[in-house]
Amino acid sequence: MESKVIITGASSGIGKSIYEILTKNGYKCYGFQRTNADYYLDLSYPDTVLNVYSQFECAHGIAETVIINAGYSLDGTLIDLKLTEMVNIFNVNIISHIELIKHIINSWKKYNVKGNIILIGSQAALPGYKNASNVVYSATKAAIYSLMETLSKEYPEHARVNCISLGDVITEGELRLIKDKCILNGTSLDMELDKLKNDNLMSRLVTKEEISQLVLFVMSYQSLHAANINASAGSYIG
Repeated sequence: MESKVIITGASSGIGKSIYEILTKNGYKCYGFQRTNADYYLDLSYPDTVLNVYSQFECAHGIAETVIINAGYSLDGTLIDLKLTEMVNIFNVNIISHIELIKHIINSWKKYNVKGNIILIGSQAALPGYKNASNVVYSATKAAIYSLMETLSKEYPEHARVNCISLGDVITEGELRLIKDKCILNGTSLDMELDKLKNDNLMSRLVTKEEISQLVLFVMSYQSLHAANINASAGSYIG
């Protein structure tokens, strides 16, 4: 029987890469998102999560793994942001995901399943990260990191919980943001990419394929629990 995996935000970027690599390795993946979805889920509305997850479980049974990947950032400093924008990013990046995890763990407890939760976090959550550029986004990712630490202690008999903290990863969305910065700063794409690379000890950026392989490793390493894995090519901390 194929092991089932729920991935949030699997329509593009890192999530899509994870979906593709896990599928190639024999896992049955289901994308929970708004576009190109196996199950349509708008994370802006946490009160819809239970209905979507119930539909999934009724059709396919229990997923052994959930990968919390979906999320986004905001442009502008704190005083530029509207309350509705701040509420929405918390809904998408953390609250809806906690709601999804709650229902999945409840099923694991009910059917005595030992599951696997992988949280895709960010270096922006960690103290001293000098490239943190948005207060509210960093706060949501700090919540992801805290979720890993507390959840791993609360349900160790039912779930392995680990977090992968990313630095700058080259995705289609990241390149669009960098190109916008080029226009704003009057710089070239190569110049902006070099700036990012120079902030890492390895003088390079991380690829989405590397993150996908790391997810595969975390899934297969059965004794790994309560770990925060730095996947940033050596971003400076402190």
